[in-house]
Amino acid sequence: ALIRGFLVMILAGAYIFDLLTPWLLVVLTLSISSAEAFRIPAGTGILPQIINLDYYSFGSALNRTISTIMELIGTGLSGVILAVFGIPAAVGIDMLSYFISAGIIFFIRPLDQTAEGCEKSPQPADLPEDCSKVAHPSPLKAWWTDYKRSMKEGLAYMKAHPLIIKFCLLGIVANAMLVPINALITPIITGAWGQGAGLLSVFNTLLTSGTLVGGIVYPYIGQK
Repeated sequence: ALIRGFLVMILAGAYIFDLLTPWLLVVLTLSISSAEAFRIPAGTGILPQIINLDYYSFGSALNRTISTIMELIGTGLSGVILAVFGIPAAVGIDMLSYFISAGIIFFIRPLDQTAEGCEKSPQPADLPEDCSKVAHPSPLKAWWTDYKRSMKEGLAYMKAHPLIIKFCLLGIVANAMLVPINALITPIITGAWGQGAGLLSVFNTLLTSGTLVGGIVYPYIGQK
């Protein structure tokens, strides 16, 4: 999130000072998308560590549902922000959201690293009574240790279950089929159909709404 925030800051600065060129825009867009590509699997992988596994399906669905709702709100507000405040304000809000996200992520602690139950445990005289004073490993060290462990377990699991690899390939194919739609929908609507931003907004809203419905229905289907 921090990387994306700084990249958007560079984009905003280049736009304000009239230094933004097509090649710079391509490089920044590619960099932001690459950072997002790292964030998505990391966000998915940390879910089992911060929620009870008995409620994983519901927690995952709730996470996706809230994300989709925020996307819908953002899609609805983006046009208003652009029309009223202009492009610099829209980019500035985008940049601020990344930094806020990074601040929230910084305070996330996996369940096995919390001081849960310390209030109920007898405390030696030389230890602080306040559980908030219990020392925790640094976020970077905890992340690196957990990353190595998760990577080792994930590779071992994929080796023992080849079906997982087939699902990954299926996901790659499905996403590859969506790329032409995402890339060509704007010129199709504006050029081939002669429509404006209104129809494009309706299309994006319907697409996001379908994802929202799927996120709500999935945990109930998964239980059957």
